[in-house]
Amino acid sequence: MVSGTFAYAMLSLSLCQAAGADPSSLLRGSVDAPVRTSLACEPACAVSSGGKIVARLTFIIEAGWHIASLKRSDVGPMATEIQMSDSQPFKLIGSIVAPRPQKEYNSAFDADIEYYANSVIFKLPVVATQDIEPGTKLSLQVRYQACSREQCLLPKSEDVTAAIGVVPQVNGKVQDGR
Repeated sequence: MVSGTFAYAMLSLSLCQAAGADPSSLLRGSVDAPVRTSLACEPACAVSSGGKIVARLTFIIEAGWHIASLKRSDVGPMATEIQMSDSQPFKLIGSIVAPRPQKEYNSAFDADIEYYANSVIFKLPVVATQDIEPGTKLSLQVRYQACSREQCLLPKSEDVTAAIGVVPQVNGKVQDGR
């Protein structure tokens, strides 16, 4: 049985060759990646046990590049994936809120492709499932594929983190400093 990753790599190589592009272009971007990620919170990254925050995952995408939407498809670039590990004191408590992606027909895939260009912010509603210790970080695992009109880079996985502050409690009540 052929693994999905291997099959995808072979498909990418075939499409690259069919388009007349240099197959080594598939490996470009590992040093000068066209996408940067960051994580912040609304209203601030401070919470107590049971407290809720909204994590804001931002992708800054260089001109001429884009990433696929969260929608999985049998054709086209790999869908952007966002996950939270169960080993942290936070839990996703709703759906990821995503802006409407751009949509364009791509002749190489003979399909409409949904994507984001320039920048995109995904919002994730999160709850603290236990007391938070100072220095705790909220961590998201993201996987995306940067593409231009000429090429798609190999998919990239990374952990994106934000430090979470502790909101003090006295007798079970949150103290907000007011």
